[in-house]
Amino acid sequence: MRRPILRILNLGILAATVLTACWRSPVSSSDRLASLRTAPTPQPTMPIQQGPRSTDPQVVQLLTAVSQGYSQMRTLAFTLKGFGIDMKTGKAGTNEVDYAFESPTKTACKILNSSDPKTVGTKCVWLGGKQMTVHTKFIGFWVTLPIDTHDDRAGDLRGFFIDETSIPRTMQTLLDPSNQIQLLGSSMVDGIPCVMLGIVSSKSLRGIAREVFAIDPRRAMLVQREMFDTSNKMVFRITLTNIRINQPLPSDTFIVK
Repeated sequence: MRRPILRILNLGILAATVLTACWRSPVSSSDRLASLRTAPTPQPTMPIQQGPRSTDPQVVQLLTAVSQGYSQMRTLAFTLKGFGIDMKTGKAGTNEVDYAFESPTKTACKILNSSDPKTVGTKCVWLGGKQMTVHTKFIGFWVTLPIDTHDDRAGDLRGFFIDETSIPRTMQTLLDPSNQIQLLGSSMVDGIPCVMLGIVSSKSLRGIAREVFAIDPRRAMLVQREMFDTSNKMVFRITLTNIRINQPLPSDTFIVK
């Protein structure tokens, strides 16, 4: 019988969410967006626009800038703030994660704070293959061990795995040409004026009916991702703060001790 380990990927800490195109080139026509007022995350009030891409020139320009920035991105580091609803119990949980990424797939996450205190300090490294390495506490002792990326113990509260919530997969979802897209307006996210895009995508994860992506138009950067289930309830959210783009990462970033 396999020994159980802590559920280390609580709330999709490997999302990426992570969720995450952080780019250096601004959107040239977005000056008017700088004065956006604080508002709740807007909800769709009309049918999502059909077609391979929104016909709204603002949306087209914004997603083009995001795509170009992603192609130029070499490294990315940020603090991830996560929220999720447990698929089995329906209970909400939160966490805060130190997240680092190196193109094309290297990912490292360390849990800084969590509603499940047993997971604090856990570090996970995934290099893009079928296994990842985990450093976590087991019955009071720190252990380091490999685990399959799709091991049922490695899923988050929604049952998602690291390769499903990775930065490349997130960008594939956001930029899929078959998406149905609606410009929802604007909102402040962590003090940043953002354009809010409602998306229905065939690449969304299991049980997710629609998503809302918050994009900082000045940096063409994705800063928040929200997922809604078939009952229109938000069940997953990640927010990126303290973002560093294309800066050198510490030499031990992708080493698990």
